[in-house]
Amino acid sequence: MTKNEKVMKDLMLGLIYPAVLGSILYLCLDQFAFQFSTLWNKGLEHSFQLYESNVGWKFFLLLLTLAFYIFDYLYITFTNEYRWWFFFFDLFFVVALYFTVFCIDITHYVTQPNYKVILFFYFSFMFLYWIWDAAERRTVKEEKGDKDEEYRMYTYIIRWEGIATLAILVMWVISLKLDSQNVAKWTTLVLLLPITVCFGIFSIWKKRFYSLAGYDEQRIDGDKEYSIPADGVVTK
Repeated sequence: MTKNEKVMKDLMLGLIYPAVLGSILYLCLDQFAFQFSTLWNKGLEHSFQLYESNVGWKFFLLLLTLAFYIFDYLYITFTNEYRWWFFFFDLFFVVALYFTVFCIDITHYVTQPNYKVILFFYFSFMFLYWIWDAAERRTVKEEKGDKDEEYRMYTYIIRWEGIATLAILVMWVISLKLDSQNVAKWTTLVLLLPITVCFGIFSIWKKRFYSLAGYDEQRIDGDKEYSIPADGVVTK
């Protein structure tokens, strides 16, 4: 990773992504407090079916989207070779996050989320990440060979991304052909939950191969934790 690429990664992780994630988190908490107070003040029977069918699903989709992009933030963090074009992929991810939340439309409980557009954004996300991880796997193969565990991890990730991308694409096209918001709704809810869970698992797995510049490992000796830098000099 070059100096400029390091700067681009720091800019994305230190400023752009946290700003968007923070605003989305604030919106989520603000709307949760508003909807809860409304339901509490007017009684549990007030428009309960409407809340159950609309607001409940919207909050579920919003929390799922928030979890997905938190995992994306971690995934970017644990990327050792951050290429310059990854930055532009990340810009698209940030924009997609904002518009996905906009399409969920959490502020209006009488409207339905635009599931078709949400599916399109998730399809674009998975497809771009498939390109991203294919490049990562080639780098690992060149440096460590195709028998390395990290290479095997990327093989599993690429397979998962390929299957997820194809599944989202097929169901998105079907929902467009049938012009069915209901098909798009259940496709979104059924597909995104396992995709998000898998994304979290792979993000945690990727952390095993993340190397912080100048440090190879950490050890805990009694109550003291210290790191072993690459030069072998231990700093307690």
